[in-house]
Amino acid sequence: SQLKLRLSAGMTGQQDGIDDYVHLARYGLSSDSYTRYQMGTDADGKPIYSYWLTPQAYDPDIKWETTVNYNVGFDYGFFNDRLSGTFGLYLRDTRDLLNRVTTPMGSNYGNVVLTNIGSIRNKGVEFSVNGIPVQTNDWSVQVGFNCTFQDSRFTKLNSTDDPNYAVEVGDISKGTGSKIGRHMVGYEPYTYFAPQQIYDENGHPIQNALVDRDNDDEITLKDFRMTGKSPLPNFFYGLNFKASWK
Repeated sequence: SQLKLRLSAGMTGQQDGIDDYVHLARYGLSSDSYTRYQMGTDADGKPIYSYWLTPQAYDPDIKWETTVNYNVGFDYGFFNDRLSGTFGLYLRDTRDLLNRVTTPMGSNYGNVVLTNIGSIRNKGVEFSVNGIPVQTNDWSVQVGFNCTFQDSRFTKLNSTDDPNYAVEVGDISKGTGSKIGRHMVGYEPYTYFAPQQIYDENGHPIQNALVDRDNDDEITLKDFRMTGKSPLPNFFYGLNFKASWK
């Protein structure tokens, strides 16, 4: 009873995450113990500190992310649309990704800066089916199901196309370098970067037992590897139900 083809293409920009004036050279009031100086004590013996204006990390060329979307699909209906739904394929390329990355020493006024670092591709399949099993003068019952399968991969992360370049992400504790994931070309966002666990014959993890990949009798960063696992879901689904009377 219905068959409709859908095609679409479009480009959008987004600037979420870009704070005010981050493209300008500017100073900020320091407040940590590394950038202040004790000038003496007050009447109660408490220290009096001087605070400094320190330069802030910035990228003068920062700009919006740009996403290009392509969609193709169709809508269908049977039995006077008592059974209907959609099916679609989509491809989404995002360029000039915004992210806070670690800077090489001496290259900026901080160890982290917000910048445009690369591109990512999302592609997937989505479909839905809706039914009206009951339709009378008094009663109407509708049920539906929809789902999406998605794959996301970085296609570029820096200007040199270095395959080993990575952006460390996923804080697990305080301090510099305490990360559990990485952004790398060819992998999903936030892919876990960790050593390999050793399991017993029953498939249970052995506590504090990790694979020594370089056989130097200690676990270091050389023993870490991209696990291929990410916390991001690649399958979404939804169910809905509606009943009405008169």
